[in-house]
Amino acid sequence: MTLASAAPGYDLNELDLYSSILKEAPVLPAPVHAPIYAPAPVIKTIAPAPIYAPAPVFAPVPVIKSIAPVAPVVKAIAPATSYATFTQYHVSHPVVKIGAKKRGTNLYSPCDIVVQVKQRIYGENISITESEARISLENLLDHTAKCLAQVQSEVLEQCITDDVVDTDIVHKWGLDGCAGYRFYKNLSNNANYGHS
Repeated sequence: MTLASAAPGYDLNELDLYSSILKEAPVLPAPVHAPIYAPAPVIKTIAPAPIYAPAPVFAPVPVIKSIAPVAPVVKAIAPATSYATFTQYHVSHPVVKIGAKKRGTNLYSPCDIVVQVKQRIYGENISITESEARISLENLLDHTAKCLAQVQSEVLEQCITDDVVDTDIVHKWGLDGCAGYRFYKNLSNNANYGHS
C-alpha cells in the first residue's frame, strides 16, 4: 500500500515529509529498571495524518441553563391586618383562604386566631347588634390606650425607664368642630331604626 492510496485527497509531499520526520526521530534508551521486551509485530500500516490538517468546524451549540424558579418569600399577614382586610372588603375568611390555597400560599391566619383578634379589637363592655354598637366612653378610651401601647411597645420600652410607675395619656375628644367633623348625623339603611 502506498502513501497516496492510504490517504486520498492529501498532498503526497506532505505525507512524505511527515513520514521522514517520524523516521528520523531519535530513539530514547530504555530505562535501566524497565524490562526489555521484543517489539510487537506490525499488524497494519496506517498512513500518518498530515501535519497541518484543516481543523474541523463545529457549529456552536446553544447552552441553555435551566434555572429553577425562586419562590418568593411570602410572610403571613398579621392577625389584626388580616381581620381589617376582611372587614374592609366584606369577604369571609374561608373564601380568602381557599383563594390563597389555590395559589399555593397560606397568607392569612387561621380562623380561630382571627376570631380572637376580633374579640380583642372590640374591647371590653361593648355591645354590638344589627343596628347599633355601644361602648362607654371610659371603656373606649381604655381600649384605645391599650391598642396604642401594644402597637408602640418598642418605642415605649425605649422611652420609659424602670423608675417610672405611672404614665399619663393626654387626649382630645374632638367634638368641638376643629377636627373637621361637622356632620354627625348618619343615614340608616333600615327605616325601623331611623336616623342617628
